[in-house]
Amino acid sequence: RPLLMGVSRKSFLSTILGDPALERRSAPTVALTGVLRAAGARIFRVHEVRENVDALRAVEAVLNCESA
Repeated sequence: RPLLMGVSRKSFLSTILGDPALERRSAPTVALTGVLRAAGARIFRVHEVRENVDALRAVEAVLNCESA
């Protein structure tokens, strides 16, 4: 079954960053999208769609290079 991830803007990101500001959670969300895709996740629930799609495209390009 496909793995669904929903880490976008979650409060644990503020804990990791040591900063409660909501706007600071976007970059870590994008980073986790890429890492989780590389780990096998296939479905993502996000707020900033364009940024996360860009991250997924970059990760897919790297993963496809490794298998070539």
